[in-house]
Parts: sequence; structure tokens; C-alpha cells
Amino acid sequence: MARAGDRIVLGYPEGSIEIVDPSGGAPAVLLDEPPASRPLRLAAGPGDIVVAGFADGSLGLWYAGDGTLLEHRRLHGPLVHLRVGNRSLDAATELGDHRSMDLGALDSSYPDLLDRVRSGTPVVWERGTAVLEGAPPP
Repeated sequence: MARAGDRIVLGYPEGSIEIVDPSGGAPAVLLDEPPASRPLRLAAGPGDIVVAGFADGSLGLWYAGDGTLLEHRRLHGPLVHLRVGNRSLDAATELGDHRSMDLGALDSSYPDLLDRVRSGTPVVWERGTAVLEGAPPP
């Protein structure tokens, strides 16, 4: 069980996970495509994201609004450590496998995310062709 804002995230032994509003103001949301494995760790992430780690080593990110699976990774061993920071996720298994993920894009507005992509992409579209930005014309 974990808190996600004013909602509660509940994990069940067969692998299903649901998000419930304790006030009864919104219907429960079941997460899409969870693995058939017991959830060991649950956490709230940025941007209305739920993070879950499972006994089979699966690690997933879901949108809490409608339960859509956003990302799935598989680690070696049961996932027993999960830390969600401001813009990052760190996960580790009891066998020592680990992953870190940048969650910054999930906590950005669409215009900010588009600016980040544009600033990191040195290619522009000109006359139907991708060209390096600032390169002299052919």
C-alpha cells in the first residue's frame, strides 16, 4: 500500500494493483498489464505516476489517472528497494541488480518538454530534409 496524493494505491498478491479514493469521490482505477507477480514496493512518482516493483523483478510506471502502463523494465531478482526522488527513480533487487531512470519528462509541462527536446536535438527540418542546425547550406 502507498499514498499517491489523496488516493491510496493497493497491491494484491496475484499482481493486480488498484488506486482508490478513500472519500469515494472517484471510481477505483485498475492498472493495465501488471505482471502476474506479487507487488513488493509501491510509490507515487511525479506527474500523477505510480511506480511498482514486483517479486519477479518487474518494474513498472503507470499513469494513475486511467491506469495506462507507461514503462516496464525487468531486473534480476525480487525488487526490494524503490526510491523516487524529485526527477529520478532508483530501484534495486535483493540480488543486487539495479536501475536508475530519469523521470524529469514526466514532471514537465508540454511546452517545457518540447523546449528540452529541441535544445538537445541539433537537427532541423528544411525543405523536406533533416539538416544539422547551423550547418552551411549544401
